Amino acid sequence: TVVSVDFTGTDLVTNQIFETTQSSAAQKAGAFDPKRTYHPATIILGLHELLPALETELEKMSEGETKKVTLEPKDAFGERKAERIRIVSLKDFRNQKRNPVPGLIIEAAGMHGRVHSVSGGRVRVCKNCGETIDRG
Repeated sequence: TVVSVDFTGTDLVTNQIFETTQSSAAQKAGAFDPKRTYHPATIILGLHELLPALETELEKMSEGETKKVTLEPKDAFGERKAERIRIVSLKDFRNQKRNPVPGLIIEAAGMHGRVHSVSGGRVRVCKNCGETIDRG
């Protein structure tokens, strides 16, 4: 089954959007990227393109239905591990002429990670959070 779906993924702890297909949600969260094209995602159910728990919920839905799905960490990306979180000064990013926004994949000082939040001059980065870094 092929479905087209608009979605917004939010971290329940930080209330930060980590992915969205909707420009209005990205703008509201301050994470809009003008270089990105926002549009519904086309998913082939059964090919494991999504987390299994999300795929199960999509299979239960009807066309045009809107639904809020909350996943436990074990059903999503796993439990949060404090040793993987680093706090980096916002000044360090500005010195490199980089604008950290939630969801940004970074590689700096031998560390790969994803920006979780930006607040009070500090940037919270999850080190090696499972994203694939394109080195091409």
